[in-house]
Amino acid sequence: MNSIRIGGHSKSRQLPENWSEVRSGSLAFVVKTLLTYQPVTAKIMILKHLLRVKTGIWYILTDEQVSDLVDLLEWMDMRKLVDPVFPVLKVGGRTYRMPRAEFDDGTAWQYAAADDYYRKYIESSNETDLDRLISVLLTDVRDKKALTDRDEVEKRAGVFRKLKDYERVVILAYFSGIKQRIYDNYSSWLFTAEGSGGTGVNFGWWGRYLDIAKTGVFGTVERVYEARFYDIIVFLIQEKEYYLAEKRAVEEMKNEK
Repeated sequence: MNSIRIGGHSKSRQLPENWSEVRSGSLAFVVKTLLTYQPVTAKIMILKHLLRVKTGIWYILTDEQVSDLVDLLEWMDMRKLVDPVFPVLKVGGRTYRMPRAEFDDGTAWQYAAADDYYRKYIESSNETDLDRLISVLLTDVRDKKALTDRDEVEKRAGVFRKLKDYERVVILAYFSGIKQRIYDNYSSWLFTAEGSGGTGVNFGWWGRYLDIAKTGVFGTVERVYEARFYDIIVFLIQEKEYYLAEKRAVEEMKNEK
C-alpha cells in the first residue's frame, strides 16, 4: 500500500499498489469506472473513492499533485491485466476460483482451450464462446483439479451468462493480458515469425502437447494436459536450446573442414 497524506492532514490514507490490495467492497466500483470513463477521468474518480477524499479537500490540490496521484494508479490498466481482479466468483449457487496472477497455476489444457475460445469470440463476438472461455478458466472450488474435458466445459458454460457484464469483461481482459504477456516474454523461443501479428499468431498448442507426450517426460498426453502451463513452456524453451546448440555444433564442424 502507498501511504498518502492530503491537505495537511496528519492522518495518512492508504492507496493500493496492485489489484490484490483493492478492498473487496470497492472492486465493482473500480472496474465499472475503468470500463465507463476515459483513463484519467476514471482514475481521478477512483482516487476520490479509494482515498475517501471530500470534494473541498480535493480542490486544494494542484494539477501536479493530482497528476502524481493518478500516476500511482498506472498499474490499473485493463489492457495489461494479468491479475484475477475477482479471484473468487459465485454464480448459480456455486463458488469458482480464477487462476492466480499471471496464470501461475493454470494448466496446459486450460491455456490451449481458453485460447481456442478466445480466438472464436474475438472473430465472432458470439457470447457463447465467451461463456466457454470463462468456463475453462473458472474452477469449482470443490474440485481439486481444473477441467480437462471440453464436453464438460461446454455443458456447464451457460451458467456463466449469469455473471455481471463487468465481471465477464474482466475475465476476458485477464486472458487477453496473459496471452500478451506470454507472447512478449517467450515469442522468440516459442512462436514462428509466420503470421505473427502480435498475439494473433497460431500457437498450435494441441500439436505441441502431442509431441511432448511422445517424449514421455510428463507422461501421457492426459498428464501433459494437467501439467502446469509454465512447466510446459520451460520444457519447450529447453528443447529449443538443445536444438540451437546442436545446430551451432554442426555449423562449427562444417567450418572446420
